[in-house]
Amino acid sequence: MKQSFTTNIKTLAVALLLAVSIGAMGANAKQTVSQVTSAVEITEDQDYIITSAEPFGTAGVVNIVKTDHAVVILTKVKPSAGIKLLAEHVQINGEKAVNGTN
Repeated sequence: MKQSFTTNIKTLAVALLLAVSIGAMGANAKQTVSQVTSAVEITEDQDYIITSAEPFGTAGVVNIVKTDHAVVILTKVKPSAGIKLLAEHVQINGEKAVNGTN
């Protein structure tokens, strides 16, 4: 019985290691900026984190191109205001972002 317990622990350890490895491969890269003041193009799986309460300058635009797994995160903006900001300053493949559509 002792050998079986040891085998089970080893099996569990290998399973946990594989789960962590697979999870790490699927995680997006992270890039943090305080404000977007010019055009930015995201072409890979990425969490693009904007930390300012005023996340976009006048010319600030984020264009998500060639990826379905990029995310723009506004850390200091209420969700109700964020939807409007994202519609004005985020593009998907060069087209204006439309909530619930693209």
